[in-house]
Amino acid sequence: MTPSTVTTTENGTFSITVNADFVAAGTINALETYINFNPLDLEVISTPVVAPEAVTALPQVQLDFVDIATMNTNGRIAYGRNISSPTGHPSADFPFFTVTFRALRVPPGGVTTLSFNTTLPFQTFALEGPTNQTNLLLGSTVNIGAACTPPTATISNTATCNGQSFNLVLQSATGTAPFDLVINGNTYNNVNIGGVITTIAPPNENLWTPADAPSDLDLNDASDIEVGTKFTASVNGFVRGVRFYKGPSSSGTFTGKLYDFNNPATPLANANFVTSPSGWQQVLFSSPVAITAGTTYVVSVYSSTGDYSSSDGYFNVPLVSGSLTAPAGDNGTTSSSNGLYLYGSGMPINSYNNSSYFVDVVFTPASFTYNLTSVTGDDGCINTGALQTLSVTSPACSTLPVTLLSLSATPQDNSKVIVKWSTSSEINNKGFEVQRSLDGRNNWQTIAFVQGAGDSYSVKNYSYTDGNLVARRYFYQLKQVDIDGRYKYSMVVSANLSTRDGYSLEQNFPNPTGGSQYTTIRFTLPRRTNVTLSLYDLSGRLIQTLATGNRDAGTHAIPFDPSKLSTGLYYYKLQTEDFTDTKKMTVR
Repeated sequence: MTPSTVTTTENGTFSITVNADFVAAGTINALETYINFNPLDLEVISTPVVAPEAVTALPQVQLDFVDIATMNTNGRIAYGRNISSPTGHPSADFPFFTVTFRALRVPPGGVTTLSFNTTLPFQTFALEGPTNQTNLLLGSTVNIGAACTPPTATISNTATCNGQSFNLVLQSATGTAPFDLVINGNTYNNVNIGGVITTIAPPNENLWTPADAPSDLDLNDASDIEVGTKFTASVNGFVRGVRFYKGPSSSGTFTGKLYDFNNPATPLANANFVTSPSGWQQVLFSSPVAITAGTTYVVSVYSSTGDYSSSDGYFNVPLVSGSLTAPAGDNGTTSSSNGLYLYGSGMPINSYNNSSYFVDVVFTPASFTYNLTSVTGDDGCINTGALQTLSVTSPACSTLPVTLLSLSATPQDNSKVIVKWSTSSEINNKGFEVQRSLDGRNNWQTIAFVQGAGDSYSVKNYSYTDGNLVARRYFYQLKQVDIDGRYKYSMVVSANLSTRDGYSLEQNFPNPTGGSQYTTIRFTLPRRTNVTLSLYDLSGRLIQTLATGNRDAGTHAIPFDPSKLSTGLYYYKLQTEDFTDTKKMTVR
């Protein structure tokens, strides 16, 4: 029988194939098998399927299957075939039939067996004429564990401001600890409840890469000069400092500055460079400066000796890098110019030939999103899908009346969404309107008001359950309202309740797979129907039936242990009464 060892759970299904294996040269003209199983441990759930190769090798039925109820009462599966022709007797291995079982319980010791009966009157035999060719009868061992309950998890974050580092934390979980988590496609192993998942150091963004350089490295107009770049960010964030490209002959003192383009009188921040002989130079401000998405700023460098670098015509087109955009210039002194200079000190406003002076910004976004897509308990039970979206906002330190640490929306039971958020401080806070939208852009509806803490300087956790929902994606935001009536909006998060709009077979995850890591195959049914999910090798040989029988409408996740498969390419196929689909699985 293959496989020789099966691992499943209570109520789990699995398939065993009976094979005729020729261990020495010879032929047979009849094969009759009697398989014993413990009906307290296992039950046959469908009539065994005879392999086409068996029909070809032994065309006549000698002993047919009895009904399923009788098999399960007797704890025995009997079947036989023969060939009446005097020639053409099979001499090579062939599969005989495949039978699918369901595990009924966890047996004593967690193990039950499938074996060939070898004594009369139910003796397994292979004949050639009057001679019994039966040599070696190998059964299967079935390991049955307790049924898996998919684990759950909620992630949160520690406090952060000014774009500082923070920790992702496993706030709560159900199942057997420790847990393996997949967040934004990255796997984090052996995490306990309350433990740190990982430390996040928010990345810096720049307009130019370290490999970029101006065409003219050493220029001087015989006067001190301030050169700069006008830019906007598509998201709120923090300017940490300034970069510029220094030519090898440049000398003197260099000061980096940041201006609000519409309020140029006083820099928002400045800092003096400590320079190296040439190349990109960087200085950080004493404190990051919060900037607003869509607002125009100027980052500049003042040169006491008038030294600078340049590339003519660089801003004939805009420069876009990540969240940052330096707009194209109009080669003038209007508000539309870029590649800016000013003789003396102050925010540069002039432009010549749309030149770039390679003055860059060090920018960190203020908001980040983390998607939890898989939780695996230490017992091997796994839960996958859109499990949670955590949005983390890093405010300016000690400036906001309410510091929102996190906001998440988690689907539950296909009919409700749990919205959770936390604050690290609150000043004059009346509370939060919980708002919902179907597209995340328009028609926001206030569905609840949650009372705030008023004034608080410790972490406060809030939640609201939005119930009686139909299956679709929902978007949520908070409207934080002060006691004096002022308000502001949070970021937007979403949760997707599973839909039932058709058949689908998803790619297994993870893929490639292998080793001791389970992979999961998900499929969706629009109605209750009979399904068969099977795994094949490249030659089309059935390796294993992964799922079979009637399944309810909805999305189903089938975990599969690939550890016993050889490396290579496999196919898995979903068949229903009116749908078939096949996908590839790579094992390495």
